[in-house]
This record gives sequence, C-alpha cells and structure tokens, in this order.
Amino acid sequence: MWRHRMGNALVALFCLGFVACVVYLAIRPSLLGGAYPPRVTMDINLENHWVTEDGTPVDMYKLNKIPGFAENGATVKCGMPREIQADSEFNFISTNVTVRVYYDNEVVYIYDPDPNVFGRPYVSHFNFVTLSPDDAGKIIRLEIKPVYPNSNARISNTHLAGTVPYIQKYVCDHGFSFLESLLIMFIGMAVIVLHIALRNQHQLDLDLLSLGAISVLLGIWSGSVTLVFQLITGLAPISTALEYMSLLFVAYPVVRFAGALLRPRHRERYELAARVAALVSIGLSMALTFAFGCDMHQLLPISHAQLVLCGILVFMQAISSFRRHGRSLVRGTMRSNRAIMIAFLIFMACSVTDFVLFRVSSIDVLDSAFFMRHGLFAFSMVLAIEAFRTSMSYMRRAERAEAVEAVAYVDALTGIGNRSAWKAMRIEMDEALKTEQINDALVCQFDVNYLKKINDTYGHAEGDDLIKRAAEAINRSFGTEGACYRTGGDEFTAILVGVMLEERLHMCYDLFLQSVDEQQEQHVASGKDVPFSLAVGFACASETDKGTIKAAQALADKRMYVNKRMMKAERQD
Repeated sequence: MWRHRMGNALVALFCLGFVACVVYLAIRPSLLGGAYPPRVTMDINLENHWVTEDGTPVDMYKLNKIPGFAENGATVKCGMPREIQADSEFNFISTNVTVRVYYDNEVVYIYDPDPNVFGRPYVSHFNFVTLSPDDAGKIIRLEIKPVYPNSNARISNTHLAGTVPYIQKYVCDHGFSFLESLLIMFIGMAVIVLHIALRNQHQLDLDLLSLGAISVLLGIWSGSVTLVFQLITGLAPISTALEYMSLLFVAYPVVRFAGALLRPRHRERYELAARVAALVSIGLSMALTFAFGCDMHQLLPISHAQLVLCGILVFMQAISSFRRHGRSLVRGTMRSNRAIMIAFLIFMACSVTDFVLFRVSSIDVLDSAFFMRHGLFAFSMVLAIEAFRTSMSYMRRAERAEAVEAVAYVDALTGIGNRSAWKAMRIEMDEALKTEQINDALVCQFDVNYLKKINDTYGHAEGDDLIKRAAEAINRSFGTEGACYRTGGDEFTAILVGVMLEERLHMCYDLFLQSVDEQQEQHVASGKDVPFSLAVGFACASETDKGTIKAAQALADKRMYVNKRMMKAERQD
C-alpha cells in the first residue's frame, strides 16, 4: 500500500513543480506578454538597416564576413526615425562582441566588461540603451569588436521599442521553448526521485538514474540556449556557466544508459572509461579556469572532446553488444523497450538536424537546440510514461509478493506468526546479539495442557478453539512488549528484547495470568470439565553458554516442561 502512496506522491511532486513554474510566470505578467498595457507603441525593427561607414550593407548575424572584422572589429551605423516616443529604448542582443554605442558622435553606452576570475565573459548579452525624443533623426553608430577570434559574433534583435514590450515579445517568442525545457528538467527530476524510491526494492530494467540525469542536464542546456532564464534573472554569467557545465556532465550518464540498454560485454570497462574522461574533463576545466583565467568559450573544446569520446564509447558498446547478442539484442530491446528506443532515435535525428543546420549549412540559426529540444521533450515524455508504468508494475508485483510472504509467515488458525516467521526472527535476533545492537533477549515457551483430552472428548473443532484461545491469551499479554509465534501444534513462543527484561516479564506475566483466568471462566461456562491452562517457561540468552536465541529457547523449553509436570501433579492431587 505504501508503494502506491509513494507513486502517487511522485506524480503529485511532478505536477506541483510544473504548476509552480506556471504560477511563477503568471505572477510575472511582464514575462508573458500583454498583462500590462505597454506605455509606448513604437516598435521599429532595425535588423536590415545597418551599413558600414562606406555604405556597404551588413548582415548583423554574420559579422565575421565583414573584411578585417576578426582583427580590428568594425563600425556600423543606422539612421533613427524622425520621431521617437518617450520611454523608448534601443534594445539589442550582442554575442561574443564588445560594443560602444554612439548617437551621432556622442557615446551613450558601452558594453565591455572587465575580465574576471573566469576570463572574458562568453555570453549573449541583452543591451538596453536609453533614448529620448531629442535623439530623433540621429545616427546610431556601433563600434563592435570580437571577444574571441573565429567565433560566431553577431548583433541580433535590434529594436527601437519600450523595454517592457521588448522583453514581453522576446519571452512570448521563446517562452514555449523555455517551458518545454523546464518540463524536461522536471521529468528528469521526477525520474531520479523514482529511482531513489525504488532502488532498494526492485531491480529495474532501465537505468532510471542515468535517464533522469540526462533529461535534467539537457533540459538545463536547452533552456539556457533560449536566453529566457538570463532575461528573467539578469544572471548572464550563471546562465552561461549552467550551459557549459550541463554539457560537461552529460557524457557519463549517456554512456551508462547505453550500457544498461545494450548490455555489452565488459560493460564496466566502458563506464570506467567514461567516468575517467568525465573526471579528467572536470578537473582540467577547473585547473584552466583558476590557474590561467580561461573562460567558458575557451573551455568548450574540452566538453566537445568529451562528448565525441562519449559517442565513440556508445558506438563501441553497440558493436560489442551486437557481437555478443546478435539479432536477439535488437528483438529483445525492441520488445522490452520499444517506445524508449523509438523516442531515442527521434531525439538523435533531431540532434543531428540541429548540428547540420548550425554547423554545416549556410542557413542562419539563432537557436542551436531548436529541433533537439522538441526531440528531447518527446523522449522525456515517453521516458516518464514508461518509467512510471514499469515502476507501478513492479509495485503491484511487490505487493503480491508481500501478500504471499504474509501468508507464508502467518499462522492460518491463530493469526500470529508461524514457525517460519519465528525462525526468521531468531536469525535476526542472533545477528543483533552478535553485533551488540541489543544487549539481551528473553524467550518464553508455552504449551497448551489437555489438548488431546479436549480433542478426544469434544472433537477437533473444540481443540482448534482451545488453541485460538491460548494464542489470544499469549498475544494479549506478551504481544504488548514483544512478538508471539505458534511454533507447533500446541506450542507457542514469545520473545522480548532490549532492556528491563525482568520488569517487563513480570508485567506481561501478570496480564497473561489474568487472560488465562478469563478464558477459564468462559471455558467453564461452556460446560467443559477440562480446565484451560498453559505451561510456561522463561530463559534469557545471557543465561546460556552460547548466548544465542536457540540456546535460550532450549532452556526455556526445559523449564516449561518442568512447569507442565508440576501442573499435572497438582491436578491429580
């Protein structure tokens, strides 16, 4: 039952996380576009109006194509309209460049941050430059210099507009991709929590921990690429650091997931290679950052090299697994994880599409994770559904197993523990005594008197009733401080562990005698002339030479038979 509650709690956690994100954006209406009426209506797109000083048109997305840009930078200009509304601003995004903004010949804005402990900042930066109606008709000049040679330098989203409407429009244009990335992260976190909840109960077919880590890390990366997190928080360096670190850490869980899915020969060697590569990459990145002041852009080759090595290791695992399992691998994987495999192939196809468009083709691409994000979202949703479906199946199986186990350890007639349950308890308590988790244990042996006479005189049904009455008397007294078991036909055992055993024994024994008297009154009232009585014997493990529960049970058994003979002798007298 608790496993069902755990599963429901995990689903609720995932839903609450998603709702929290939606509520957060809902209470920040300026990020959703339209809850606040804009104070200005002017919005002039300047994307295609830039020229060099000699009048040559400039593609602001490809500044590297300007002759001499990599060495000396460039100056570009654009005319302002004849009328500018109050509270308007000149807004743009700069990537891998420093910028000086002039209105005519007057410097009004500089973006050239000083190097810090992490080197030059490698970020796409939102710039908001103040405008006034007096600036109408002036010429905007941008002095642009590249931060890094041979990098993708650009100026994008150049608008003359109010800052709030500009932010609203950007978030509206990219908000779905950002929310998609958040969902991917929440799915990954829910799967990780699910793995933690089930790791000690089941042997799962899928490596949920690795799959969850992949979703979280790639969700962070794809969300950072949209720049929405940076725009909301203003923490551009942190956004870039998250983007880089997610790429740095994602390689190892990918190799682990591939190993769990493909089951190649010497799987642990591939995981060790990936682990070593991850540790070396992380250590090298930290050393270069703090010792030589390298920034994220300069460290990208390290993460890219690790990702290439990750791809090689996954390919080698696939080859090794195919040689080991042959066609049965494909059939078995498709039969057991068909949805996961199809979704993963879609995700890989989307990732390759992004790579081709961004790195190879001549098409301008600002969002390097556009197709990958959609493929990853589909993969994460399928992953979540399959993970929860499989886990719920395991939970149902576990509950059935617990039900079978409960039957196996419960005496059907009396409802208390049976002989198997007592043996399991004895082994557990012996281990606890050996490791000094408990200091002593008291074993109590009981035997029902006159059971044969009851069976011969009144029938076996009355004999069964006598046994149930005896179990009730024992459980009502010794069950309050310990555990009770039926270990034979008319034999019972109880155990008390811990401290103050003598005081607790006296309390339980007094309750036991009271229960026996009550049962005897009912016995007499039913017209039976055979008395209701039980012989009792007690012994502590510390009294025996071996100091074990088995030795204490043997000693208590001897004392119980002494008590039995005394009771019969008194009856004859």
